[in-house]
Amino acid sequence: MTGDQAGAPDRWRRKESRGYAVRKILKAASALKAVLVAATISGVMAALGIALYLMVFPSDVVLVEAFVWLIEAISFSSLAVAFYIAASRTIRQRERFEILRVEALTVLHVAVAGLAVTGFVVAKSLFTQGKEVTPLPLSLYPLLSALISYVMEKVLHSQLHRLEVRLVSVRFVAEKLKLDVALEAAGGLAIIASNLTGSRLFEIALVVSVGLYVIYSLGSIAIHNLLYLVGPGPRSERERVRRSIVTVVEGLGYKVKGVRVESYGTFAEAEVWVEYPRTATLIEAYREARSIARELVHNVPELLRSVVVMVPSRVRTVKRYKRKPQVAVSQDSSGTTQNMSDEGEGESSQR
Repeated sequence: MTGDQAGAPDRWRRKESRGYAVRKILKAASALKAVLVAATISGVMAALGIALYLMVFPSDVVLVEAFVWLIEAISFSSLAVAFYIAASRTIRQRERFEILRVEALTVLHVAVAGLAVTGFVVAKSLFTQGKEVTPLPLSLYPLLSALISYVMEKVLHSQLHRLEVRLVSVRFVAEKLKLDVALEAAGGLAIIASNLTGSRLFEIALVVSVGLYVIYSLGSIAIHNLLYLVGPGPRSERERVRRSIVTVVEGLGYKVKGVRVESYGTFAEAEVWVEYPRTATLIEAYREARSIARELVHNVPELLRSVVVMVPSRVRTVKRYKRKPQVAVSQDSSGTTQNMSDEGEGESSQR
């Protein structure tokens, strides 16, 4: 038993005989420990920012940064818990992989809640007047946030490289933190600039820009994950899995006639049409189809299930034309004309 499986629940270990699909889900659930660590750190940073806003100075920059951390803490922890529950139910309930769509549903709910909170903060910053410039020492909070986001992003990025599967939760967290670094650093610089000039315009501009960024990011995330719920998934994800499938099948020496991919989020399933010689027997085609399906699930990290349909190859036919009978006309010495075909039959007539 590998190290990843050693920490798994006993009820999961008993299902190990089901093959590659179960092992992929177990590894994905184990990798979410890094997401839970990121969620814990995000929660601590959110609590620190809210405490600074309530107890030290009501700065809109600090409040926006705190809400960004709070949204990340909620979304990261929700993703980890939802995927863990879905993975457990999927394995126990006879490989019903559709349950893994819970991950996308959780992201969608968190994104909608984040949009509402961020819109409130932006409106509050624009229509609230008479505030003083944020004290210079509070610039340490967004600068510290940028440093922590940078370290967390690097750790999760290395975690992604170690994973065989492109886990949607980990990839989303890493990309979100990478964008946060620049925005949080800009927040600290805006406070410094406001103190040097004595104007709150820098802080207001930053709050609005950060708010619009968060709204855009959460809106994109919501639409992206909505496609997992109402259809086969985003086209970019399906095309990436399709290319991997074609590479594997062609590496086995077969020609792909068609591929249909349905993505649940992190994982997917596919139906593949493969060209096979017409001279093959039914049992040979069946065995080859099972062999190709196993190879696909084994070599394409996202696939949990694959259905392979063997399509007979086309025989190149040459159209044959029937030759028309040739008729020869001859005249004998008596003046009789005789029509003779090339088939040895003749018909005579008197002129």
